Amino acid sequence: MKHLIYFLITINLGHHLFAETISVKDLDPNTIIKNATTSQKTNCAPNGESATIKNLNISSDFLTEAIIESANQFYNTPFTNAPQEKVELNGITVFRPNHGITHGVRSAILTQDIVDLLLKKSDDSLLKTWLTNKMATDPEFRKKLSLIAITHRIGREDESDSFGDVSKRSRELAGSVAAFKKVVENSGIKFSPSELEDYAEAIKLDGKSDSQSNSDRSNLSHLLRGAHIIDLVRLNLNLDNDIKSQVPQLTATDIKNLYLKEEKYLLSTGDLRHSGKGSFNETFFKLSSTPAKLLEVINNERENK
Repeated sequence: MKHLIYFLITINLGHHLFAETISVKDLDPNTIIKNATTSQKTNCAPNGESATIKNLNISSDFLTEAIIESANQFYNTPFTNAPQEKVELNGITVFRPNHGITHGVRSAILTQDIVDLLLKKSDDSLLKTWLTNKMATDPEFRKKLSLIAITHRIGREDESDSFGDVSKRSRELAGSVAAFKKVVENSGIKFSPSELEDYAEAIKLDGKSDSQSNSDRSNLSHLLRGAHIIDLVRLNLNLDNDIKSQVPQLTATDIKNLYLKEEKYLLSTGDLRHSGKGSFNETFFKLSSTPAKLLEVINNERENK
């Protein structure tokens, strides 16, 4: 039997507001997610507070399975204000499908792609110098950057606009900070107290600068927001100017290359909206419930860049 599931996604960027109705159609049940079993599902508790993290050792130079697993305990729970925003296929339920773990992981890899582009530039901008110093002094910087990118918008209460609602936006960002700190605890990655606070404040800045334009907080804030904007390609949006406003060092060619990477990441994580071939396929459901497989896919994409 084929099923058709609809839910409404409303997404915003500053003064932009977009709404889209998404449909998910099952394929033959015998061919969908054969390897996805209940034992692979994340053991989620409300807000991720009581879930247990197993010993996860799979990692790459910029991301670990433990980070994905811990973040997914927050992502794969219902929105506070919209518990109905979910999709189901072959017994697997994915909450927050537009802003779930696959979106978080894509944001992480796109942040790394932006860093790679900046490091290759011949001119020594303040941002490139900052990145070079960070990587030279902190061997875990890449993983920390991925961790904050994954949790940047994890505190969303629903898919509706929060830019015009200061109170709601503040609550959502505070929720992201709380989740970020919990994921840090579970990740095994060490942050100093002052460093943890800088990363938390970068989430709160949400694409803005603090009083020091080249501070850790400001630079992290702009990198996070830039990657988040690029992932909006999944909704067929052209946001070149918005990306440039966050990372002005990127050229038109850089942005085009990032779009091409994003298209590849969307297909590899099962999000077909940009391609016009549907919405979410069986790969999306499998990867949303299996952190090890999601990390494997992302690693492969990084190796084939």
